[in-house]
Amino acid sequence: MEVKTLDIASPTVVTTAKRDSTRSRAQMDALRFGSIALIMLHHFYHIQRPVGTIGTHFFFALTGFLVANSLMKLREQVLAGETSPLQAGATFVFRRWMRVLPTMWIMLAMCYALNMTFIRDTIQWHALLLSNLYISATSHYPPYVAHLWWISAMEQTLPFIILLFMFTPKHRMQLVLACVILIGPIFRFIAFWQHWDYISTRVLPPAFIDIVGMGCLLAVAMKHKNERLIQTLRKAGWFIGVPAMFFAIAMIKYTRNDIWKNFVFDLGSTWAACAAIIATYRGIERKADRNYTGWAPLAAIRNALFRLYNNVRTFIGDVLSTKASNFLGNISYGMAMWHLFAMAIMQKVFKGAHPHWRSVGSFWIAFALAILTYYLVERPISRMREARKVPSLPKVPKVVRPLKNAMVMSDMEDVELAK
Repeated sequence: MEVKTLDIASPTVVTTAKRDSTRSRAQMDALRFGSIALIMLHHFYHIQRPVGTIGTHFFFALTGFLVANSLMKLREQVLAGETSPLQAGATFVFRRWMRVLPTMWIMLAMCYALNMTFIRDTIQWHALLLSNLYISATSHYPPYVAHLWWISAMEQTLPFIILLFMFTPKHRMQLVLACVILIGPIFRFIAFWQHWDYISTRVLPPAFIDIVGMGCLLAVAMKHKNERLIQTLRKAGWFIGVPAMFFAIAMIKYTRNDIWKNFVFDLGSTWAACAAIIATYRGIERKADRNYTGWAPLAAIRNALFRLYNNVRTFIGDVLSTKASNFLGNISYGMAMWHLFAMAIMQKVFKGAHPHWRSVGSFWIAFALAILTYYLVERPISRMREARKVPSLPKVPKVVRPLKNAMVMSDMEDVELAK
């Protein structure tokens, strides 16, 4: 609900920052749904272009950004003496799993009950968030649950990210994250150079740690108000990342050199994801009007182009800020979980139907199931968490309290450096 205050200096009503926050949140929800939509588009229509990979990269970067923001808030609670680092990290993982696991387990139970291919023999891998390790060991994506690899891989990366944010000194955080980002390209280059199996390596956490790390770095830069780094990532995303990503896609037909092609594509999609996160987090709004001067014909062209850009920006911002965008963002996780299950239902029930209509039916089945699980499972759990009815883990014993002391000492170093 919009909150308004009265400006004392003038009798005009001005809106508070809550409106901007709500608008920004709706736009980020739309970005999250957009990443899931690209993955579903790839699965439904088996598109040869890597649209699914773009969606996955956007999902990883956005998850890293949101996780980093949450962990920085927990770090402040630890420094305030409200909890310990170990308890804060464990409670964060516990509450995240209460958001992620119920819908996934319901979907797996449905697959098991319907005796879908490969499910009964491998359900323990998927239920325990080890899907990516199973795929890496077998070099095979199991049908109907292949999408669980990126959920499993992200959860496996969380302990490392938690430790990094809890015990890295503030003044070294950006440097450490930059070093973490280098792990991804180095690992992928070694994998390509040594001719390791593509599927076996791409689903392992080191293969995408740079994308998650880039989202974390962006969150830290915004928290510390490092405007220079933010603008560098934004410009690199729009002017280098997006062209590099589409150039690598266009070269798929013309080259078989997977090493440089995938390297350029991964780099481009990662930077493009950062630029999109910056735009949606700060809110896509209409910019102040400009009046270019100089040589009359050139100034007229520049003014016309800027007005066109401003109108397009306003339209996109308004579309992404609607309640529909917020709703789609809320059910996006359910859509990601259910879309392959819906495909299996359509293939069994409508075997002779055209693939396009099966895909359309799969979308609406997934949409309906996502709504059901959101209102019956996800939203009740979310409200319990907000009301603090979801139990936290027990307090850690005194034996592990030196961990908190080490964290406090690291932040004392930041204070000394600031002096």
